[in-house]
Amino acid sequence: MATIKELIPQGLFTEIGEHLLEKSREAETGWPDGAADEDTLTGDFFGYLRMKETEWRSGNDRWKWNSRYEKFSGRGKGAYEKHRGADLIFQIEITDQGNNVAFRKGMLIQAKKGGWSRSSGIRNQAQQMEALGSGGSCIVLYSAAGYKAISSVDFLDNDLVGIRRKETGVGSFFVDRFLECEVGKEGLFVEGGRLNFLAANGVKKQEKITSPFETLTIEINHIL
Repeated sequence: MATIKELIPQGLFTEIGEHLLEKSREAETGWPDGAADEDTLTGDFFGYLRMKETEWRSGNDRWKWNSRYEKFSGRGKGAYEKHRGADLIFQIEITDQGNNVAFRKGMLIQAKKGGWSRSSGIRNQAQQMEALGSGGSCIVLYSAAGYKAISSVDFLDNDLVGIRRKETGVGSFFVDRFLECEVGKEGLFVEGGRLNFLAANGVKKQEKITSPFETLTIEINHIL
């Protein structure tokens, strides 16, 4: 499967990367104001990363792109976070000059505040996210020392020493791992109250993000 870099002009790829890196750095300045509450930090950070549909041009070449996030319910019996292990999904969509979706991918994210922990709770959340597709999720850590990120795969495969060695600044993670298609999944996105994803066999599925969490299989028939 082709990566974003292989499908879009280099100039557009650079613009998206610069946005993610610059806004991540700006967002980290919000720590003093939101340090008391994890959800406040999450809304502040990913609000910076959000980008309304933006047009990119180079000569006659025209593309549009946007980035957004959707916070999942984390409280109550029917909370989607308890079902899937994620606080939110961050996703990006790129359309070509014919207004066709050229690339759409997302990444499930569990956000934490303070220091790294190997507790059974966070391990279970990482495993729940990865159950949807290996490599499709990460953990973001907010702290006064800076915001860090690590893929769920690296988190599960390492002890605390290894986790600290594998972690990177969150802005670098979004550019070097997410945008470079090392983490996250093409076809993983939320739309109309449903999480869309590709099953291991390549079949498209949808899952409601409100209780009851029904999973639907989307059958596509090619009619000649």
